[in-house]
Amino acid sequence: MTKLKTLSLKFSGFTTQNRASIQTLSSSLQQLRDLKTLSLSAVFCNLDDQSIDILLEGFKSLTSLQLDITYNKEVTNEGIKSLMKGLSSCPSLKDLELVLKDNNVDVEALGIIARGLQQMSGLYSFDMVFRSNNQPSEGDGVEILVDAIQNLTSLRKVHLQLGKVDIVKKRIGQMKHNKTVTTSFQVQYG
Repeated sequence: MTKLKTLSLKFSGFTTQNRASIQTLSSSLQQLRDLKTLSLSAVFCNLDDQSIDILLEGFKSLTSLQLDITYNKEVTNEGIKSLMKGLSSCPSLKDLELVLKDNNVDVEALGIIARGLQQMSGLYSFDMVFRSNNQPSEGDGVEILVDAIQNLTSLRKVHLQLGKVDIVKKRIGQMKHNKTVTTSFQVQYG
């Protein structure tokens, strides 16, 4: 089993209040030394900031990560900060997909994600779905996120779903003309 290269896990309603269960998952991921692609969906799993820290240990060797932590109300901006710090120390990470909906994060998390992306010099593809109780607007991290994406020269594919954001519409028009930064950039509204 240690030769496994791709793994997709879906949990729903899995409770992580017992730290041993999330530690076991992380330790198991660490044993899969050849694992390059992980799709982890942990919807309604009671993840919290500490769970994110524990899980990160299992992500070190990945080149591709799809992480869906929707409906985990205990994940806060601090958890997102830990996540991005941990992911920026994954030297082989090329493809990142994040689904962050209905957690306990606010639009400040977009700025946190942007700062984390700035540390990922080898990232080729970035896909993110973000929904907060507070819709992003100018000055809420959106512009910082777009700037980080624009300045990450290795990035070639970007897909963002942020809700209705006028500043993103304006900035995307500017970014599409810079072919050295992106070849594909999509934003969904609403």
